[in-house]
Amino acid sequence: MKISHSELELCRSNPSQWAAARIASASTKPRFGMTYDRALKLAIHKFHNSDAQAALQYLEDLITRHQQKKKLLNKLRVEGIRKQLSYYIKWWKACDAPMIDSSFTLRDSGAGTLALGGKISRLDLTAKGYRAVLFGIAKIDWKQELRMPLIQWIISEMYGRPISEISVGFQKVDGTNLDTHTYSGRRG
Repeated sequence: MKISHSELELCRSNPSQWAAARIASASTKPRFGMTYDRALKLAIHKFHNSDAQAALQYLEDLITRHQQKKKLLNKLRVEGIRKQLSYYIKWWKACDAPMIDSSFTLRDSGAGTLALGGKISRLDLTAKGYRAVLFGIAKIDWKQELRMPLIQWIISEMYGRPISEISVGFQKVDGTNLDTHTYSGRRG
């Protein structure tokens, strides 16, 4: 069974609630509707795989297409994601860390019956090694979440790098509040 890293803490704290929600969602058709956050993250991914102009145009195309479908209609929120994309691009251009990968899925190759998956927003090369970033606002106790050292371990396996060279953390989608941590990698 595969579990998203974003669901792991709920699964640990209340397995029966997590299982019930999982069963309920399995019986319904998955919906991947467009949200402001999703549009912004898709545009950031486009930026990393192309350039700033392509990302800005891609965001405008997403907004136009989904407004025709009666989505993304809040003008303040639309302006907000435009600004956040511009801020992110400006931050990235000033950043000195080359990007290794953008918006990729964890591939847990463990032989167990439970595999951890989910999206990682960005993987950078830094002076100390590699930095895996999740976009969003970090909880106060995010460093105690089990998923974080597991993400570090899976990324070290995926990219064939020593676990001590991998840091994991969060960053807001406007490029601010980058905070990462490296776990010791010791077992037991």
